[in-house]
Amino acid sequence: MALSGDGKSLFFNDSEPKDENIINSVKRISLENASQFKKSDFQGKLENLEELFAGGSSTPQDEEIHLQPVKLDLRKALVDKWEQTKDLYFPTSFPKQPTSIRYTLSDYAYSLTLYIDEFVTKEVEISTIVDSTFSLDICIEDDLELVETKNGIDYYFKSFSSSDNELNFVMDGKCFAITGDDVFSQEDYLNLAYSLKKQGDIPVALNMEGIKFPTISPIPISELDEFYISYSENYGFSYLIYFGDFYGTTGDQLFSVGFYTSTSEVAGYGVNGEAIEVKGYEEAYFNPEALELELFDGKHYYFMRQI
Repeated sequence: MALSGDGKSLFFNDSEPKDENIINSVKRISLENASQFKKSDFQGKLENLEELFAGGSSTPQDEEIHLQPVKLDLRKALVDKWEQTKDLYFPTSFPKQPTSIRYTLSDYAYSLTLYIDEFVTKEVEISTIVDSTFSLDICIEDDLELVETKNGIDYYFKSFSSSDNELNFVMDGKCFAITGDDVFSQEDYLNLAYSLKKQGDIPVALNMEGIKFPTISPIPISELDEFYISYSENYGFSYLIYFGDFYGTTGDQLFSVGFYTSTSEVAGYGVNGEAIEVKGYEEAYFNPEALELELFDGKHYYFMRQI
C-alpha cells in the first residue's frame, strides 16, 4: 500500500483468480471520504520462519549467492519493448499546450504525463494498461459516474473536492485512465480522450549510448518481465530492470535486485552510502545495511539494490 504524493489517495496491489490465471491490479482509494471508513479485522497469521524453512538446504540468512552471466541482451530487450509503443494511443490535441511531456512504459502500463505551468506546475496523466492479465471488469473505479457515451465508448468521470479529476474508459480492448489536477475541466478531459489516436511510430528514439548494463547477476534473467522506461525532454531517459521475482508470486527467489540508470542525478544520491572506489566509475557509494550501490561514470548515474 502506498500514499500518493499529495496525500489524497491510497494505492494498493490486489489479485484475484480468474479461470486458471491470477489477475493482478493496482487499485486507488480516494481519502476524500476517509471519515466514513470502517475498521476491519485482518484475517492473517504470522508465519514461523524456522518451520517454514525447516527441512530445506538453507535458510534465508545463510543462502549462498552465486553470480552468473546475464544471457539476455538487455539493451535489445528494452528497445523491443519500446518499439511496442507505436501501437499505443497518443493525444493529437491538448486543451492547453503542456510545457513538457514525460513518456513512461512498464510491464504494467504505458503513460504520458503532461506538465502545465500555471503559477505552479500541474500534472495530468494518461495511462493505458498493457498488462495482458489485467481484467477489464475492474477498469472503471467505483466512485466514478457515467457522463458520456460516444461511438460506443462509455466515459466515466468524477471531479474530487481535493482538486483531482479522473476519467476512465475502455477502448480497443484496453483500459484507459486520465487523472490529475483540475487544470482541465470535465469537457477538456473528454476532448483529450476523444483525441487519442494510434500514431504508428515511437514517440522518441531510445538513447543508450554509453550506458553500462549488468553482464552478471545473482538471479537468472531470461525475459524482461518487470521493467520501466521513462523519457522527458528535461531529464532524458531512465531505465529500471528487476532481476528475480519482485512481487514474490512464485516463491522461488529469496530476494530481487533492482537496476536503475539515468542521465539525471537520483534524489538522495550518495546520502546514505559510504564512499568507495569502483573501477571505471568516478564516484561510488555503498550502503552495506540496505545492500545499495550507487555509481556515477561521468555521464550516467546507476543505482542497484536488493529488494
